Amino acid sequence: MNSPSEKRMSERISYDMPLNVELGGAHYKSIGVDISNSGIGLIAECAPERGDLMKVSLAVTVGTILPVFAEVMWTKLFAEHSRIGLRFI
Repeated sequence: MNSPSEKRMSERISYDMPLNVELGGAHYKSIGVDISNSGIGLIAECAPERGDLMKVSLAVTVGTILPVFAEVMWTKLFAEHSRIGLRFI
């Protein structure tokens, strides 16, 4: 079986930033974990399913927010939050 790093199309870098995400019309605060040109990993207080679409608001510079859409590739559930792997679309 391939490890997640072997499945990735691009190298990820650390992205320890607060994020706002939207899932099904609801807004959630989250924290970025890592990012690449093809996706982002984050921790959030929602529990999306594989295939769900999320809107992620990325801070690209001070005062500039870039809204991007991403598909949920995987989710690991914890007590009060989820670790989520997203692929930009």
